[in-house]
Amino acid sequence: MAESSAMKFSRQLLGLVLLATLASAPALLSSPQSPAIPPPPPPNLSLVPPVDAGPVATIGFANSTSVRTRSSGGQFRLTGIRPNETISIRLQFPVSLASAPLLATALDGGEANVQGQRSLIAADGTISVRFKAGGQPGLYRVLVVAATNRSLLKFWVPDPKNPKGTPPVLQPGS
Repeated sequence: MAESSAMKFSRQLLGLVLLATLASAPALLSSPQSPAIPPPPPPNLSLVPPVDAGPVATIGFANSTSVRTRSSGGQFRLTGIRPNETISIRLQFPVSLASAPLLATALDGGEANVQGQRSLIAADGTISVRFKAGGQPGLYRVLVVAATNRSLLKFWVPDPKNPKGTPPVLQPGS
């Protein structure tokens, strides 16, 4: 059945109305009748920690000496330790992590235990961990996790049969 000229004209008119409506849509959206949506405020960059705001560790040895090191890129400097030595590690996190639980896991043997109430970081950002190295020479790592902050403490027990095989390590007085 052939389309009548009246129907053809109606379709063309409807198309023009639709085109005119779409063309004026941006003007309608920004017209005074519609409330303007304000842009979001800029982020408060003072609340964003620096990229490498890793914790600081003060490592206390059995002979009452200590060393201090900061996590860089999620890793602490390699620290020398004796076989089966038990050390205390005081970690200082940003105070924004206060009350966050801390998980400390010995990855290569040895024993890691979080000290304190319920393994929560104190209001001043500190928490203590005890670590006992294994009796074998080599690398011992302790993973510490607080919220999204992950750091790796690294300890080296030297091999008395191969003293030249010891990498550079952090020791008291160095």
